[in-house]
Amino acid sequence: MKNKLIGVFFLLIVFGYIAVFFLIRINNPKQVQLKTYQEWKKEYLVNKGHNQTFVNAGSRKNPIALSEAQGFGLIISCQVRLG
Repeated sequence: MKNKLIGVFFLLIVFGYIAVFFLIRINNPKQVQLKTYQEWKKEYLVNKGHNQTFVNAGSRKNPIALSEAQGFGLIISCQVRLG
């Protein structure tokens, strides 16, 4: 009886570890994507008032908005929100 309980306990532990690794494997790409987006947003998006946000392609002292940067910013924002 004692050996049977030890076996069941061991199987529960193994299945628990498998479940945790499975959940980590599923959620990790989403977390990496979200963290990367948040870092990009903090570094490159500039807010200039209520309805004015642009992707900064210049420096912090001399911000520049380029159409190519705006396009990439739009693609990144849509992929994060839809993905």
